[in-house]
Amino acid sequence: MELEVRAAALNQGFDELQADMLASCARNVYAIGCEYHPNTATLLQELCAAPAAKGDAWALMLQRCLQGEMPRLRSNDAARVRMEAAQRAAAQRKRDKDASAS
Repeated sequence: MELEVRAAALNQGFDELQADMLASCARNVYAIGCEYHPNTATLLQELCAAPAAKGDAWALMLQRCLQGEMPRLRSNDAARVRMEAAQRAAAQRKRDKDASAS
């Protein structure tokens, strides 16, 4: 989605820095449910209006994310589970290292 948003922004007259910023914001809205200043959200909504009207999947998805209709791809629970798994793996590696050193 990030590449599509960047391309759409460039096609709609945004400069490269603005296009990069909007693409990053769109990625964060889609992936982790970030909320941005209303001006940024409005820019993203306007950016995807024409592509969504044509049926472009990325634009339709982004619109739904901006409207709060889609679940985040990453949640606090998922992050906690990943962190716990990483901690268990690190502890196991330490135990293995300590056992081989003895």
